[in-house]
Amino acid sequence: MIDLLLNLEFECCLCGGNIEVKLKCEGAGLAEDVHAAAAVKLKCPTCYGLNELIFEPNGGMILDVRSCQYGRAVLEPSLN
Repeated sequence: MIDLLLNLEFECCLCGGNIEVKLKCEGAGLAEDVHAAAAVKLKCPTCYGLNELIFEPNGGMILDVRSCQYGRAVLEPSLN
């Protein structure tokens, strides 16, 4: 089995704070001739907002960072 240890650094998509993370990737999808993307959800240490990091495990290239705030329910005031 192939194992990779990645050190990635990116900005929070909500507050712009710096996030550094170490990720261990493993599996058959990490072969050299396979083009794969992986995603992980990470909490920002500054604003505690949830970011979804999409990256290429083989090269460690960050493809996208987006907010995961859409998954939270929003409370609405009662009309009573």
